[in-house]
Amino acid sequence: MTREWTDREERELAEYRRRAANQEWLSREREHRQGRKRTDYGVSPPIPSLDNDIDPFEMGQPKIYSEGTMNNSKQIFLVSDKVRQIAVAYQPSGRKDQAPEVTYFKTMNPDIAVDDLVVIPTDTRWNHTVVKVIKVDIPIDDFDGGSHLKWILDKVDTSAAEATIEKEKQMLEQIQVAERQRRQRELKEKLLESAPDVAAITFNGS
Repeated sequence: MTREWTDREERELAEYRRRAANQEWLSREREHRQGRKRTDYGVSPPIPSLDNDIDPFEMGQPKIYSEGTMNNSKQIFLVSDKVRQIAVAYQPSGRKDQAPEVTYFKTMNPDIAVDDLVVIPTDTRWNHTVVKVIKVDIPIDDFDGGSHLKWILDKVDTSAAEATIEKEKQMLEQIQVAERQRRQRELKEKLLESAPDVAAITFNGS
């Protein structure tokens, strides 16, 4: 005997179908705006085109929260004005004309600026990777949608390493000078030992 669906179950099923259809439409719309095509192997990466003048920062972010549900990762922006939304780019790989992948993160570090390298959480490479900051202080216009904003883990500070490398360079230069002087002394001592009359020779001239 087949059990009839209750009104509540019917409503839940209808809501589930509506959300699934909305998610599929958003995915296809995003792919279309990015110039991406569906293939048998998945979705192609965004390819820059002379006819495509879409600003990557205006393309929006994939919806992962249902309509009317606040994006939990953005609520902190309502509480603290110290939180900043940052756009970062992964280093492009593959074709030279391939556009870098842009992702959004949040931070409370006031010193992070464009062109800085920062560490972000990932699912590979020991759960960490380095990306480059390409835009800072991006306003939050939609608190209900968008992808989940993760925290930037840290800013990459290369100043200490660069200072160490410079000191090592200076040390090697001094070692080379000392080694050259040592070799000159040894050669002079051997020469005078085998040919003592050489020391009496004088040279006149400029």
